[in-house]
Amino acid sequence: MAYITLVDLRAEGVTDEEYGDVYIQGRITLAQQFIETLTSRFFEKRINYEVLLNGTGHSTLFLPIPPINGTNAITSVVVSDEVLSSDSYKYPLRQMPDDRFNPRIIYIDSIWPKGELNVKIVGSFGFVEVDETTPPIIKDLCKRISVWALPSMTDKSAAREANLVEEWLGDYRYKLGEISSRGGVFGDTRIDNILAMYRKRTVRAI
Repeated sequence: MAYITLVDLRAEGVTDEEYGDVYIQGRITLAQQFIETLTSRFFEKRINYEVLLNGTGHSTLFLPIPPINGTNAITSVVVSDEVLSSDSYKYPLRQMPDDRFNPRIIYIDSIWPKGELNVKIVGSFGFVEVDETTPPIIKDLCKRISVWALPSMTDKSAAREANLVEEWLGDYRYKLGEISSRGGVFGDTRIDNILAMYRKRTVRAI
């Protein structure tokens, strides 16, 4: 499911006289995948999503992506082929502080036995709002990146094209010349700051 729709960009002034529906939809897809690649997160609900983790010998395991809620999002946890009772673990998802940035699952009164990919967790995951929708700031980011990628819309866009060294659409990555050397991916403070805010950071189990 796309974070934003064609209608969202049309409402921002991207007219069909300039850019056709198929082209704009491609820009949206590119922007969404770019966001997920740079942040190492996804911002939509994905059901029956499987997470494989290494047991660490601690009671807490940090998750790569948050469950959609802290009550019934996780449907099964299997450790070395043993299915755990739902009463044996918990996965708090507080709003303050926002646990979506640091999601974890806690083995109550026990530890996750050490092993390589020996913990399998299945459920509904995604960095989403309480109503399971994409966060508004991510929707705004997706719109900004989609428009940023449109060629020849403004003088600034033309300047960006001059700085574009390489573009691999299949890999959803950009290499920028002068912009990247100044810091930030896009050279747009609003875009780069949001990306930095949501970029996943490595957290060690304690």
